[in-house]
Amino acid sequence: MELVDIISNLDTPAILTVLGFFLYRSDSKLKEREDEIKSLNEYIRLSDKENINTLAEFSKFLESLIANVDSIKGDLAREISLSADGLKNKMDNLRTLIELKNGTS
Repeated sequence: MELVDIISNLDTPAILTVLGFFLYRSDSKLKEREDEIKSLNEYIRLSDKENINTLAEFSKFLESLIANVDSIKGDLAREISLSADGLKNKMDNLRTLIELKNGTS
């Protein structure tokens, strides 16, 4: 038996009841999904703030490392300084991108 045959054999109140039930279920599922999305967005915002703080602190560490290595002579010290400087620039760029994405400074 097809769905159309089943619906044509039912009366209007039964059809409206079934449709109301489906509407109620879909509305409650939609609210659950909205709550889940809000929760995940809040987690992402908090995670981004923590990442910004971590990147800022590590950037400060690299600055002090660069300053200390510059006072040491030698090829290895210069190589460490250049690597740390490049890493610091990349981290600063990443922190800036995260801040711009979230609209915070």
